[in-house]
Amino acid sequence: MIYFFFGKGGVGKTTNAAINALQLSRSRKVLIVSADPAHNLGDVFDIKLGHKPIRIAENLDACEIDYKKVVDEYLKRITAKIKRQYKYLAAFNLDGSLNVLRFSPGVEEDALLRAIWRLVNIDIYDDVIIDLPPTGLALRIMALPVINRVWLNKLLKARKKIVDIRESLENMKPVFLDESSKDKNHTDKVYNELEKIEKENMMIYNRFADPEFSSIFIVMNIDKLSYAETIRTLEGLKELKISAKTIIVNRYTDSDANSCPDIMHDIKKSFSKYSIKALPYREHGIIGIEQLNSAKYFSI
Repeated sequence: MIYFFFGKGGVGKTTNAAINALQLSRSRKVLIVSADPAHNLGDVFDIKLGHKPIRIAENLDACEIDYKKVVDEYLKRITAKIKRQYKYLAAFNLDGSLNVLRFSPGVEEDALLRAIWRLVNIDIYDDVIIDLPPTGLALRIMALPVINRVWLNKLLKARKKIVDIRESLENMKPVFLDESSKDKNHTDKVYNELEKIEKENMMIYNRFADPEFSSIFIVMNIDKLSYAETIRTLEGLKELKISAKTIIVNRYTDSDANSCPDIMHDIKKSFSKYSIKALPYREHGIIGIEQLNSAKYFSI
């Protein structure tokens, strides 16, 4: 099972992800991953974390994704693929041109998506918890498989036309095709690579959107900005046809509930179809495994 934790910066998303990770690890093998560029998962556990998962408690591993490292690895893989597919361009300085990709829109998000996908597919874990970046970046990451598939479908159609034209120009006996194959596209390396990427994007989206395999938690505080952000998050997920499961009201106090009755009313009304949990406010926060283990939720 994959558990995604959404929320605007500063609402306590990481703390709540950590609490749930420890609760799950009492009976299951769990990996918790910080995908936030401003990592503080290690601070919450009071343990130094790095890019690779390490054991931090019984049945619980943790890591913080290194953005620079995943982008470097992503660009390295792309460069290698392009050089393999287009060997005839070897005379040109491809490396200089490909370095520009680092600054292209969507590269960091796609590199992070692939890193998350690799981690959730490590088969030694029963559950993986993803502490996502703040809402805007988190929604872009979740939307990428859908956006990528739109572009890939167009590219596949364009490549098919190229294959058809090439076949016609070569008198219906293209040297790059296996004559025993009934589908000429299946032996074109570029077409095959595009098709492979398209299938992978479909697999990622289906896994993230299926409530049998993934669960969405949204963390908020009792204030207007946090409430509005939660509404926008739910709307963004709805556009992607992904359903949230639980709303967590963090740092809950009776005085907040009494001083903000309108917001409490809006929370209960707007989120009535979701499970609404509250984590009470602690003056000194929750740091370290002992305090995280003692934290308790209650229903609103």
